[in-house]
Amino acid sequence: MLNTLGIATVLLLFLAIGSLQQGTSLKGGCETQADPCASASTQTDMNLCYGQQYSKADAHLNTVYRDQIKRFSAGSSQDQKQNESIQRLKSAQRAWLTYRDLHCSIARDQYEGGSMAPMVWSMCMETVTQHRIEELNAAYNYQ
Repeated sequence: MLNTLGIATVLLLFLAIGSLQQGTSLKGGCETQADPCASASTQTDMNLCYGQQYSKADAHLNTVYRDQIKRFSAGSSQDQKQNESIQRLKSAQRAWLTYRDLHCSIARDQYEGGSMAPMVWSMCMETVTQHRIEELNAAYNYQ
């Protein structure tokens, strides 16, 4: 009963979010786009679609991160301060990856054994990854 209630709550939440995000709107200065997986008709389709969304976000994060490392490395000579900044950024990224993986595993564990588990994991991974991209851009003025 509790598991059924949990699934029903999640589905209602997705429906509510989907109805709020119809079309593209400007909200709080940020562009919000419609859910690209809204047309998925089966759980398998949703799992695949959200998995692809996460893969895209992860590829974008890798580009932003590599570009930031290059930016810190730029200059006529690498001094000690540049090297320290690069090492701190690498350490922060490794710690963030650990956080992301653990955080989203907990979200997935709530649906372990169910067909929604991969979708919940992918949605979490994509969301947290998008937030990290925003953090890197804001913190280091990445354009």
